[in-house]
Amino acid sequence: MDPDTETSVPQESCCFNRTFSALTVDDVYEIARLVGAEVEKLIDGYGKESVEGLVPKIVKVLELLESFASRNQAFGLREDELLKTFEQIQLQQQRKRGAKDSDDGNEKNEIRELQQKEEQWERRCEELQIQVQQLQGDRKELQSRLEGNNAQEGTFFDNIFN
Repeated sequence: MDPDTETSVPQESCCFNRTFSALTVDDVYEIARLVGAEVEKLIDGYGKESVEGLVPKIVKVLELLESFASRNQAFGLREDELLKTFEQIQLQQQRKRGAKDSDDGNEKNEIRELQQKEEQWERRCEELQIQVQQLQGDRKELQSRLEGNNAQEGTFFDNIFN
């Protein structure tokens, strides 16, 4: 094959260098653009009939990939938000503990109130930790699904080109 006509992934296309968990919606759009350019080359060389059955399948795979990337980004943002909230709660607990230690002369009633608030924060922390674990599980499930789709896509393309 002539080196000038060989198909290659350009070095600047970092969307192909990312792991699926780091893939963004913009990366999917870039992939679609690059795949579209390759399909145009096929059409130019072999006619549009050569890709008629392939294009709808490519579009479906790109739609699935876009959906995954979008959900993955949303989960990542929610996970970051929960972690920040958790860190704020921990900081508040540390401040309360420091205040409790330095104010030994406070009345017993104030101590009880602080303890109750601390227990509430601990329960909230536990709830947030569970929610973070659930989000991480959801994220792993989505990644697993994408890997399955990628495996099916590989089999699909193997069957087409073999």
